[in-house]
Amino acid sequence: PTSSKLDEEALSWVVEKRLAEGEDSYDDEQLLLQYALLTVYLSTASKGMEFVIENFIKGMSDECDWHGVTCDGSKTITNLDLPKEELTGTIPPTISLLSNSLSSINLSENSLFGSLPSEIFYLTNLSMLDLSHNSFSGGIPNTIGEATNLAALKLFDNKFSSTLPTEIGGATSLKTMQIANNKVSGSIPSEIGNLETLEELDLSHNALSYELPTEMGSLRSLTGLHLQSNRLLGPLPSEMGLMVNLITWDMSHNHVFDKIPSNLWRGDSFRNLESLDLSNNLLTGESFSGFGLSWSKLTSLRLGNNFFRGSTESFFSLPRSIVYYLRSLEELDLSNNFFSGTVPDELLDLTNLNVLRLGRSGMKFNDETSSQVLPYLVLGQPNLQQLDLAECGVRGTIPTELDLLSQLSRVDLGYNSLAGSIPTEIGM
Repeated sequence: PTSSKLDEEALSWVVEKRLAEGEDSYDDEQLLLQYALLTVYLSTASKGMEFVIENFIKGMSDECDWHGVTCDGSKTITNLDLPKEELTGTIPPTISLLSNSLSSINLSENSLFGSLPSEIFYLTNLSMLDLSHNSFSGGIPNTIGEATNLAALKLFDNKFSSTLPTEIGGATSLKTMQIANNKVSGSIPSEIGNLETLEELDLSHNALSYELPTEMGSLRSLTGLHLQSNRLLGPLPSEMGLMVNLITWDMSHNHVFDKIPSNLWRGDSFRNLESLDLSNNLLTGESFSGFGLSWSKLTSLRLGNNFFRGSTESFFSLPRSIVYYLRSLEELDLSNNFFSGTVPDELLDLTNLNVLRLGRSGMKFNDETSSQVLPYLVLGQPNLQQLDLAECGVRGTIPTELDLLSQLSRVDLGYNSLAGSIPTEIGM
């Protein structure tokens, strides 16, 4: 049915209901709300009035008792929650007629499609909009700038395309913005720097390009930044170091190049950082003096598949031991780079490691350590899950005790001087 046909059905039902129950039974505002809800039910369910009456209204005269509706003590609609309802239609523009006290809409995990009506952001008190796991397409409406009370925007796992509207900078109450796994392209607008309360930003797995705006440094409340699997270019702006509350930053699988600005990996920047993934980019650099000085909380560091070069002595040039600064590290990936020099013995003393990937990094174990690496790991790293030491100058015999590492599922010891074989139990 067309939108106008659905509107007619909803209006006819409301009028008939009023006539049947008496004109004094409902005020005009209540009838308008019921009409708006009916159009949403009819358009999203896409199964006709009989289905809606049976499954959503269920003989209840008060809209507060209708399916998915929550009201407050004054009988005002506050929430519309219809997740996992097998809805297969579209959202009608009439959703904007719902009470301005509506603060939460959750239509996630359905099969809704079509464009997002611009009118949805005219709900002035809307604080949470979750449309994730659907098949919405088209652009994100420019009217998002009108949603000044919106705190959570969850649009991930859809088919949104076009660019991020510059008006998004007007949604200044946003704390969570998740638009991952869509087809959004173009640049990240500089206006995103206006979102100073933003705590989580996930734009991963899209087609975003161009350089990161320097205004992102204004996002000082940000704790999670997920930009992986896009087409972002250029050097990393030094202003990123102003995001002092950042806990997780994933920039992997992009086209970022040039050196990492020195203020990002030394001094006070990222003192709360727990996970950093810059792997699979075009990053370069030779001198990293002071690397990791303030990263005592870091649990995951992924710098693999880049173009880092220079000596490991320069990379790990620290006033005290590596173990002191990176004592919380559980995952270290420096594989597939162009370093030179020896692997610091202290890396083997990071007892919390469950992933160690140094393969094809250009680093080699020194002559004294090379034959002791594997026995040492068996004894000192019981939690290892992944081990890549390909082309690292490891010598000797693969110890049969390697199978004592019960969690080990992936091993690459290729292109070394080793005898024996990897136990067949590993990875089973």
